This record gives sequence, structure tokens and C-alpha cells, in this order.
Amino acid sequence: DRIHRAAVRISVDMPTTTRTITAPNVLARLPGRRASDLKDVVLTAHFDHEPPGQPNAEGDSIYNGADDNASGTVGLLEAARAFAALPRPPERSVVFAAVSAEEMGLLGSAELAENGPAPATSTAAALNMDMLCRNAPDSLLVFGQTYSSLGDVFQSVLGDHPELGFQVRPGLQWPEIDLIRFSDQASYMERGVPVLFFNSGFHPELHTPDDEVELVDGEKRARASRLMFYLAYAIADDRSDPRWTPEGRGRMVGMQSHLGR
Repeated sequence: DRIHRAAVRISVDMPTTTRTITAPNVLARLPGRRASDLKDVVLTAHFDHEPPGQPNAEGDSIYNGADDNASGTVGLLEAARAFAALPRPPERSVVFAAVSAEEMGLLGSAELAENGPAPATSTAAALNMDMLCRNAPDSLLVFGQTYSSLGDVFQSVLGDHPELGFQVRPGLQWPEIDLIRFSDQASYMERGVPVLFFNSGFHPELHTPDDEVELVDGEKRARASRLMFYLAYAIADDRSDPRWTPEGRGRMVGMQSHLGR
């Protein structure tokens, strides 16, 4: 028997429904003493999470996002509260940005960095908080340390505050996973801004209905917020802009490809 092969063209019509949703970013700015001369420091945390999804064993389908990223949002608010209580502001202005649509593809931070009131062109450094309150009490992941002089500033601040009790070791940074591309710091890095990304690591409850407030380590979250404040102040009170390392500049240029830059 002979098999006859012929080209076949198939057309499929699929009805689709599209809708436009406007998701806000929420910002506050603390003016610096030399705001007109120096670029800003931007602190970000995304306040969105996944929509209701697959129910768990108890039938709960609400994805609460207590760690991802209510913890980072609280850290942002507490850092802002500490800055607002200062008797004298730092040299640079500090922008506190609760951004939306991170889970949809970093949409809120991308708009902020490209067109918003805290654009990358006027930003010296961006610090992002995404998941601060799970896993070991002394563990913290800080990505991007080898990419710019911000890493040295961070290590100095960490050494000045041993009371915070954090161990940030290279082995904790999962070099095999390029997490700098994920979460809102990437929106600034790919537009040329040195960044650091604060995270406390994955856990089984991530992106499930079981990411509940009962599992939050509030004391760890408070210490992480203090560390973020100390770091942000050190950067904001320095008139010198952070500098890329050769490794960081190469990584930043590689991230710009999808922007057409």
C-alpha cells in the first residue's frame, strides 16, 4: 500500500473576549535636601497577588498572598514611616512605590519606570521587597549584590547592624536561578538603574491558598524592614551615584534586549 501525503490547511475560529483593567500604583515622595541636584532612591513592593484559583483540600480558593506580597507591602509602609519620622531628610528624595500587576508581568513597575512619576531616568537606585517573612529567622536573600556598588553599601550596613540577626551568604543566593529578572526591580535594572532585590526564599505555600497570615514571621518581617530603612538611608544620604560592576553592566545590557534598546 502506498501512503499519499498532501498539505492540509485548517482554519479555526475561536471567539474571544477582551477587557481593559486599570490597576493603580500608589506612591509617596519624601523630598531630599538636594532634590533638585540628585537622582531619587526608589523603594518598591507589589501589592497585587494571584486571583482565586484551584481550591485546596479545605475548599479554599482565595489566594491571600500573606507573604507574596503583603509582607513586602508592610515593609514598604514601615520604611516610609521611619523616613517620615526623621528630624532631617537625606540628601536625595526617596520614593515609596506600592506597585500593581507584578503577577501579570511587572506591568505596574514597568509603567512607573518608563512613564510614571519615578522614571528610571531620574532614579539612582531601586530597592525591591518581595516576600520577607518566611523560612529561617536569620536567612535573607539579597540579589544583585555583585552587579553594582550597592552590594558594598549593603554589606557595610549589614555589618553596622548585627542586632538585626541576618546571615546573607553567597550560598543563599541561588546563583543557578537568575531571580534578578523576576519581580519589580527588573523594570528598573533593564532601564539602566542599579538595583537590589530583598526576598526570604520560596516555600510550599507560594501561589496557593495556603499563603496565610498565620504562617507569617512578623518579627522577621520587622527586622527586614529595619534593614531596608538603614540601607535606603545610606544610599539616599550619599551624593555619589551607585556604579555598575562590569558583570552588572553586562547583565543589564542583556536584559534590555526585549525593550529594543
